[in-house]
Amino acid sequence: NANQANILVTETSRVVEEANQVMKELTQSIGEISTASEETGKIIKTIDEIAFQTNLLALNAAVEAARAGEAGAGFAVVADEVRNLAMRAAEAAKNTADLIEGTVKKVRQGSEILTKTNEVFAKIAGSSKKVQELVAEIAAASQEQAQGIEQINKAVSEMDKVVQKNAASAEESAAAAEEMNAQAETMKGFVNELMTLVSGANGHGQIVWESSKAAAVHGGLSASKELKGGNGKGYLRSMDKKTKGGMKKDEKKLSFQMRDEWKPEQVIPMEGDFKEF
Repeated sequence: NANQANILVTETSRVVEEANQVMKELTQSIGEISTASEETGKIIKTIDEIAFQTNLLALNAAVEAARAGEAGAGFAVVADEVRNLAMRAAEAAKNTADLIEGTVKKVRQGSEILTKTNEVFAKIAGSSKKVQELVAEIAAASQEQAQGIEQINKAVSEMDKVVQKNAASAEESAAAAEEMNAQAETMKGFVNELMTLVSGANGHGQIVWESSKAAAVHGGLSASKELKGGNGKGYLRSMDKKTKGGMKKDEKKLSFQMRDEWKPEQVIPMEGDFKEF
């Protein structure tokens, strides 16, 4: 729309400029007509002067005919007719001069009005040019805004893609969390089963095993660790004794020791519990 308005304003400015040029030419033509009318008035004035002189000549001829008497009677008639024609010519010249003078006045008034109209058209042409410049700036700004909106649309599209990726990642994270939660529940069940198995030998404590380190690794390694588990009131310990012939049945001893609470690491040995192996 801004581009169309710019085109229309440009066309209007061109038409106004042409009209302004035509008005200038018309003003010049009216000036020439006024000058020609003034020249015509001068010619009519000359005709009036000629008629006046002709009238004087006719009057002189009539005087001379009167002096001649009967011989100049015919010449007196001719002189009288010439005098009448001169008077009629003078009257017509006067009327024509009056008409030409009125025409010249009207032409001058028209020329003045045309000059004012030309000035108004010049102002209109200047205003039209300013409007054209403003509309051109508006069209350029609209084009820049259109480009900016296009860039914003692209940015919003990219943001939408990022949001969709984040949503997909969030769904994957939620699924992974659910899976880890399920695995944790499974491990919790395993731990409860182990605790049940360990605490099954004694309802209020744990079995303590003491074995020799020679029996543990055929006389080569020493081992000392705690196998923790039970019903929350004890722990399981294995202690080693050095023997030459291996582990005997009567070397296994059971002992029970009370504790206040159970921890998960008391049921399942941690990595640090096997550091002596």
